[in-house]
Amino acid sequence: LDLDKLFSLWTLALAPLIAHIVAGAPEPAYLSSKPPSWVDYVVFWNPTSIIWRYFTIFDRRLRAKTWNREILASTNALFWTTNGWDGSENMIMEARKHCLRLPPKSHAALLSKSFVNTVIVTLQGVLAVYQLTSLDEFNINLNLGTVFLPIALLGLVRLPSALWITDDFAYTCYDCDTNSINGPASQKATANEAGYYELTTVPVSDDDTSYAQFRPRTSIHGCIARAVFLIPVLAMATLAVFWVYYVFYAFSMSMSGTGFFSLMLWLTFSLGSTAIFLLNIARARDITTVVPGVSSVWYRLYTAALFLLMLGLFIAASMETRETRCGKFT
Repeated sequence: LDLDKLFSLWTLALAPLIAHIVAGAPEPAYLSSKPPSWVDYVVFWNPTSIIWRYFTIFDRRLRAKTWNREILASTNALFWTTNGWDGSENMIMEARKHCLRLPPKSHAALLSKSFVNTVIVTLQGVLAVYQLTSLDEFNINLNLGTVFLPIALLGLVRLPSALWITDDFAYTCYDCDTNSINGPASQKATANEAGYYELTTVPVSDDDTSYAQFRPRTSIHGCIARAVFLIPVLAMATLAVFWVYYVFYAFSMSMSGTGFFSLMLWLTFSLGSTAIFLLNIARARDITTVVPGVSSVWYRLYTAALFLLMLGLFIAASMETRETRCGKFT
Protein backbone atom coordinates (compact mmCIF):
# COMPACT_ATOMS: atom_id res chain seq x y z
CA LEU A 1 0.00 0.00 0.00
CA ASP A 2 1.21 3.51 -0.75
CA LEU A 3 1.43 6.09 2.01
CA ASP A 4 -1.78 7.95 1.05
CA LYS A 5 -3.92 4.83 1.25
CA LEU A 6 -2.19 3.76 4.45
CA PHE A 7 -2.98 7.09 6.14
CA SER A 8 -6.60 6.85 4.97
CA LEU A 9 -6.93 3.37 6.45
CA TRP A 10 -5.24 4.45 9.69
CA THR A 11 -7.80 7.25 10.03
CA LEU A 12 -10.66 4.86 9.29
CA ALA A 13 -9.31 2.30 11.78
CA LEU A 14 -8.71 4.70 14.69
CA ALA A 15 -11.92 6.73 14.27
CA PRO A 16 -14.20 4.44 16.37
CA LEU A 17 -11.54 3.96 19.03
CA ILE A 18 -10.89 7.68 19.47
CA ALA A 19 -14.59 8.56 19.30
CA HIS A 20 -15.50 6.19 22.11
CA ILE A 21 -12.65 7.32 24.35
CA VAL A 22 -13.61 10.97 23.85
CA ALA A 23 -17.31 10.27 24.36
CA GLY A 24 -16.98 7.80 27.23
CA ALA A 25 -14.01 8.84 29.40
CA PRO A 26 -15.02 11.70 31.78
CA GLU A 27 -12.89 14.68 32.72
CA PRO A 28 -11.73 14.40 36.37
CA ALA A 29 -12.52 16.91 39.11
CA TYR A 30 -9.50 17.22 41.40
CA LEU A 31 -10.58 17.62 45.03
CA SER A 32 -7.12 16.88 46.40
CA SER A 33 -3.83 18.75 46.12
CA LYS A 34 -2.03 15.51 45.24
CA PRO A 35 -2.77 14.86 41.56
CA PRO A 36 -3.30 11.38 40.08
CA SER A 37 -0.58 9.93 37.90
CA TRP A 38 -1.23 9.15 34.25
CA VAL A 39 -1.49 5.48 35.23
CA ASP A 40 -4.35 6.36 37.58
CA TYR A 41 -6.31 8.06 34.79
CA VAL A 42 -5.50 5.95 31.72
CA VAL A 43 -7.60 3.07 33.11
CA PHE A 44 -10.70 5.13 32.27
CA TRP A 45 -9.83 4.73 28.58
CA ASN A 46 -10.41 1.02 29.06
CA PRO A 47 -13.63 0.06 27.19
CA THR A 48 -14.76 -1.86 30.28
CA SER A 49 -14.55 1.32 32.37
CA ILE A 50 -16.63 3.15 29.75
CA ILE A 51 -19.35 0.48 29.71
CA TRP A 52 -19.39 0.43 33.53
CA ARG A 53 -19.90 4.21 33.60
CA TYR A 54 -22.84 3.93 31.18
CA PHE A 55 -24.34 1.16 33.32
CA THR A 56 -24.10 3.01 36.64
CA ILE A 57 -25.51 6.25 35.17
CA PHE A 58 -28.51 4.31 33.85
CA ASP A 59 -28.86 2.35 37.11
CA ARG A 60 -28.70 5.49 39.26
CA ARG A 61 -31.34 7.19 37.10
CA LEU A 62 -33.73 4.24 37.34
CA ARG A 63 -33.28 3.84 41.10
CA ALA A 64 -33.60 7.56 41.88
CA LYS A 65 -36.77 8.48 43.78
CA THR A 66 -36.18 12.07 42.71
CA TRP A 67 -33.82 13.21 39.99
CA ASN A 68 -32.37 16.69 39.71
CA ARG A 69 -29.48 18.63 38.17
CA GLU A 70 -27.27 18.11 41.23
CA ILE A 71 -27.54 14.32 41.02
CA LEU A 72 -26.98 14.45 37.26
CA ALA A 73 -23.76 16.46 37.67
CA SER A 74 -22.26 14.34 40.46
CA THR A 75 -23.20 11.11 38.69
CA ASN A 76 -21.35 12.16 35.54
CA ALA A 77 -18.35 13.63 37.37
CA LEU A 78 -15.14 11.74 38.11
CA PHE A 79 -13.87 12.80 41.55
CA TRP A 80 -10.25 12.49 42.65
CA THR A 81 -10.01 12.75 46.44
CA THR A 82 -7.28 12.13 49.03
CA ASN A 83 -8.32 8.46 49.00
CA GLY A 84 -8.28 8.11 45.22
CA TRP A 85 -11.18 7.93 42.78
CA ASP A 86 -14.63 8.11 44.31
CA GLY A 87 -17.89 7.55 42.41
CA SER A 88 -20.07 6.52 45.36
CA GLU A 89 -23.50 7.93 46.10
CA ASN A 90 -22.02 9.71 49.11
CA MET A 91 -20.31 12.11 46.71
CA ILE A 92 -23.68 13.59 45.73
CA MET A 93 -23.88 15.24 49.14
CA GLU A 94 -20.16 15.85 49.64
CA ALA A 95 -19.44 17.33 46.20
CA ARG A 96 -22.23 19.94 46.37
CA LYS A 97 -19.88 22.20 48.35
CA HIS A 98 -17.50 22.18 45.38
CA CYS A 99 -20.03 22.71 42.60
CA LEU A 100 -19.55 25.86 40.51
CA ARG A 101 -22.08 25.19 37.75
CA LEU A 102 -24.94 22.72 37.39
CA PRO A 103 -26.32 21.44 34.06
CA PRO A 104 -29.17 23.62 32.71
CA LYS A 105 -31.57 20.66 32.84
CA SER A 106 -31.81 17.33 34.64
CA HIS A 107 -31.00 15.55 31.38
CA ALA A 108 -28.62 16.05 28.48
CA ALA A 109 -29.51 19.09 26.40
CA LEU A 110 -30.45 18.46 22.78
CA LEU A 111 -27.80 20.85 21.41
CA SER A 112 -24.86 19.81 23.56
CA LYS A 113 -21.48 18.16 23.19
CA SER A 114 -22.66 14.95 24.89
CA PHE A 115 -25.71 14.70 22.58
CA VAL A 116 -23.50 15.14 19.50
CA ASN A 117 -21.13 12.47 20.87
CA THR A 118 -24.10 10.14 21.33
CA VAL A 119 -25.26 10.66 17.75
CA ILE A 120 -21.74 10.03 16.38
CA VAL A 121 -21.05 6.83 18.33
CA THR A 122 -24.58 5.52 17.71
CA LEU A 123 -24.21 5.95 13.95
CA GLN A 124 -20.84 4.19 14.18
CA GLY A 125 -22.52 1.37 16.08
CA VAL A 126 -25.25 0.94 13.46
CA LEU A 127 -22.61 0.96 10.71
CA ALA A 128 -20.59 -1.63 12.63
CA VAL A 129 -23.60 -3.95 12.91
CA TYR A 130 -24.23 -3.69 9.18
CA GLN A 131 -20.62 -4.28 8.18
CA LEU A 132 -19.97 -7.06 10.68
CA THR A 133 -23.06 -8.99 9.58
CA SER A 134 -21.94 -8.66 5.96
CA LEU A 135 -18.52 -10.24 6.57
CA ASP A 136 -18.59 -13.68 5.00
CA GLU A 137 -15.28 -14.97 6.32
CA PHE A 138 -13.75 -13.53 9.48
CA ASN A 139 -10.10 -14.06 8.58
CA ILE A 140 -10.29 -13.07 4.89
CA ASN A 141 -12.34 -9.86 5.07
CA LEU A 142 -10.54 -8.39 8.08
CA ASN A 143 -8.33 -5.45 7.10
CA LEU A 144 -6.76 -2.32 8.55
CA GLY A 145 -9.92 -0.28 8.02
CA THR A 146 -12.14 -2.66 10.01
CA VAL A 147 -9.90 -3.93 12.83
CA PHE A 148 -11.46 -1.69 15.50
CA LEU A 149 -14.96 -1.87 14.04
CA PRO A 150 -16.38 -4.06 16.85
CA ILE A 151 -15.59 -1.35 19.42
CA ALA A 152 -18.10 0.87 17.62
CA LEU A 153 -20.77 -1.45 19.02
CA LEU A 154 -20.25 0.34 22.33
CA GLY A 155 -22.20 3.20 20.80
CA LEU A 156 -25.32 1.04 21.02
CA VAL A 157 -24.51 0.13 24.64
CA ARG A 158 -24.48 3.87 25.41
CA LEU A 159 -28.08 4.36 24.24
CA PRO A 160 -29.95 3.40 27.47
CA SER A 161 -28.07 6.05 29.47
CA ALA A 162 -27.66 8.60 26.65
CA LEU A 163 -30.31 11.00 28.00
CA TRP A 164 -28.36 11.42 31.26
CA ILE A 165 -24.77 11.64 30.03
CA THR A 166 -23.45 15.19 30.18
CA ASP A 167 -20.33 17.22 30.85
CA ASP A 168 -22.10 20.58 31.20
CA PHE A 169 -21.09 21.19 34.83
CA ALA A 170 -18.09 22.40 36.80
CA TYR A 171 -16.53 21.75 40.22
CA THR A 172 -13.77 23.51 42.11
CA CYS A 173 -10.46 21.85 41.34
CA TYR A 174 -6.96 22.03 42.72
CA ASP A 175 -4.45 23.43 40.29
CA CYS A 176 -1.88 20.64 40.47
CA ASP A 177 0.89 22.94 39.21
CA THR A 178 0.37 25.81 41.68
CA ASN A 179 -1.20 23.70 44.46
CA SER A 180 -4.08 26.17 44.73
CA ILE A 181 -7.83 25.97 44.42
CA ASN A 182 -9.60 27.07 41.23
CA GLY A 183 -12.96 28.41 42.33
CA PRO A 184 -14.56 29.37 45.65
CA ALA A 185 -12.67 28.12 48.69
CA SER A 186 -15.43 26.02 50.23
CA GLN A 187 -13.62 22.79 50.91
CA LYS A 188 -14.28 20.23 53.58
CA ALA A 189 -12.32 20.87 56.78
CA THR A 190 -9.40 18.51 56.35
CA ALA A 191 -6.19 20.50 55.92
CA ASN A 192 -3.00 19.21 54.37
CA GLU A 193 0.54 20.23 55.24
CA ALA A 194 0.49 23.21 52.90
CA GLY A 195 -2.60 24.61 54.61
CA TYR A 196 -5.03 23.87 51.77
CA TYR A 197 -8.27 22.05 52.39
CA GLU A 198 -8.92 18.71 50.81
CA LEU A 199 -11.92 16.47 50.46
CA THR A 200 -11.56 13.19 52.29
CA THR A 201 -13.77 10.38 51.06
CA VAL A 202 -16.69 9.67 53.36
CA PRO A 203 -16.79 6.04 54.57
CA VAL A 204 -19.27 3.96 52.61
CA SER A 205 -22.41 3.12 54.55
CA ASP A 206 -23.32 -0.50 55.23
CA ASP A 207 -26.87 0.31 54.22
CA ASP A 208 -27.96 -0.81 50.75
CA THR A 209 -28.78 2.78 49.81
CA SER A 210 -26.07 5.15 51.00
CA TYR A 211 -28.04 8.06 49.58
CA ALA A 212 -31.66 8.32 50.75
CA GLN A 213 -33.06 9.33 47.37
CA PHE A 214 -32.23 5.98 45.77
CA ARG A 215 -34.16 2.73 45.81
CA PRO A 216 -32.27 -0.44 46.84
CA ARG A 217 -30.12 -2.04 44.15
CA THR A 218 -32.26 -5.20 44.53
CA SER A 219 -35.45 -3.32 43.63
CA ILE A 220 -37.20 -3.95 40.32
CA HIS A 221 -35.62 -0.77 38.97
CA GLY A 222 -32.13 -1.99 39.87
CA CYS A 223 -32.79 -5.42 38.40
CA ILE A 224 -33.94 -3.89 35.10
CA ALA A 225 -30.78 -1.77 34.88
CA ARG A 226 -28.56 -4.80 35.48
CA ALA A 227 -30.43 -6.92 32.95
CA VAL A 228 -30.26 -4.19 30.27
CA PHE A 229 -26.45 -4.10 30.48
CA LEU A 230 -25.67 -7.71 31.37
CA ILE A 231 -27.44 -9.05 28.28
CA PRO A 232 -25.20 -7.28 25.71
CA VAL A 233 -22.06 -7.93 27.79
CA LEU A 234 -22.87 -11.66 27.96
CA ALA A 235 -23.77 -11.63 24.25
CA MET A 236 -20.34 -10.19 23.36
CA ALA A 237 -18.60 -12.85 25.46
CA THR A 238 -20.68 -15.63 23.88
CA LEU A 239 -19.90 -14.35 20.38
CA ALA A 240 -16.16 -14.15 21.14
CA VAL A 241 -16.11 -17.73 22.49
CA PHE A 242 -18.08 -18.88 19.43
CA TRP A 243 -15.49 -17.34 17.10
CA VAL A 244 -12.65 -19.08 18.96
CA TYR A 245 -14.44 -22.41 18.57
CA TYR A 246 -15.34 -21.66 14.94
CA VAL A 247 -11.80 -20.68 13.93
CA PHE A 248 -9.65 -23.11 15.93
CA TYR A 249 -11.80 -26.20 16.48
CA ALA A 250 -14.76 -26.48 14.12
CA PHE A 251 -12.90 -25.69 10.90
CA SER A 252 -9.25 -25.48 11.99
CA MET A 253 -8.82 -22.35 9.87
CA SER A 254 -5.40 -20.91 9.23
CA MET A 255 -5.20 -17.43 10.72
CA SER A 256 -3.28 -14.31 9.89
CA GLY A 257 -1.58 -12.21 12.54
CA THR A 258 -4.36 -9.64 12.19
CA GLY A 259 -7.03 -12.26 12.78
CA PHE A 260 -5.19 -13.68 15.79
CA PHE A 261 -4.70 -10.31 17.53
CA SER A 262 -8.30 -9.33 16.74
CA LEU A 263 -9.69 -12.52 18.20
CA MET A 264 -7.51 -12.30 21.33
CA LEU A 265 -8.44 -8.64 21.86
CA TRP A 266 -12.19 -9.14 21.74
CA LEU A 267 -11.97 -12.38 23.73
CA THR A 268 -9.96 -10.66 26.48
CA PHE A 269 -12.21 -7.61 26.52
CA SER A 270 -15.53 -9.47 26.47
CA LEU A 271 -14.56 -12.11 29.06
CA GLY A 272 -12.89 -9.48 31.26
CA SER A 273 -15.96 -7.23 31.14
CA THR A 274 -18.27 -10.14 31.86
CA ALA A 275 -16.22 -11.23 34.88
CA ILE A 276 -16.05 -7.67 36.26
CA PHE A 277 -19.79 -7.13 35.89
CA LEU A 278 -20.81 -10.48 37.34
CA LEU A 279 -18.39 -10.40 40.29
CA ASN A 280 -19.23 -6.84 41.33
CA ILE A 281 -22.98 -7.38 40.97
CA ALA A 282 -22.75 -10.59 43.00
CA ARG A 283 -20.70 -8.80 45.69
CA ALA A 284 -23.09 -5.80 45.77
CA ARG A 285 -20.33 -3.40 44.68
CA ASP A 286 -22.20 -2.05 41.69
CA ILE A 287 -23.56 1.36 42.75
CA THR A 288 -20.38 3.37 42.19
CA THR A 289 -19.65 5.07 38.87
CA VAL A 290 -16.01 3.99 39.16
CA VAL A 291 -15.19 0.33 38.56
CA PRO A 292 -14.37 -1.23 41.97
CA GLY A 293 -10.64 -1.90 42.12
CA VAL A 294 -9.92 0.51 39.27
CA SER A 295 -6.58 1.50 40.88
CA SER A 296 -5.55 -2.06 41.70
CA VAL A 297 -2.63 -3.81 40.05
CA TRP A 298 -4.83 -6.43 38.39
CA TYR A 299 -7.04 -3.83 36.69
CA ARG A 300 -4.00 -1.90 35.47
CA LEU A 301 -2.55 -5.12 34.07
CA TYR A 302 -5.88 -5.91 32.41
CA THR A 303 -5.93 -2.41 30.86
CA ALA A 304 -2.31 -2.75 29.73
CA ALA A 305 -3.10 -6.13 28.13
CA LEU A 306 -5.96 -4.58 26.13
CA PHE A 307 -3.79 -1.68 24.94
CA LEU A 308 -0.94 -4.01 23.96
CA LEU A 309 -3.35 -6.22 22.01
CA MET A 310 -4.72 -3.11 20.28
CA LEU A 311 -1.19 -2.05 19.36
CA GLY A 312 -0.34 -5.54 18.11
CA LEU A 313 -3.55 -5.62 16.06
CA PHE A 314 -2.84 -2.21 14.54
CA ILE A 315 0.73 -3.15 13.57
CA ALA A 316 -0.24 -6.54 12.18
CA ALA A 317 -3.09 -5.08 10.13
CA SER A 318 -0.81 -2.34 8.77
CA MET A 319 1.68 -4.97 7.60
CA GLU A 320 -0.79 -7.51 6.21
CA THR A 321 -3.50 -5.42 4.53
CA ARG A 322 -3.38 -5.62 0.74
CA GLU A 323 -5.43 -4.07 -2.04
CA THR A 324 -7.05 -6.45 -4.52
CA ARG A 325 -7.41 -5.81 -8.25
CA CYS A 326 -11.03 -4.77 -7.76
CA GLY A 327 -9.99 -2.06 -5.30
CA LYS A 328 -11.05 -3.80 -2.08
CA PHE A 329 -8.79 -4.18 0.94
CA THR A 330 -8.16 -7.53 2.58
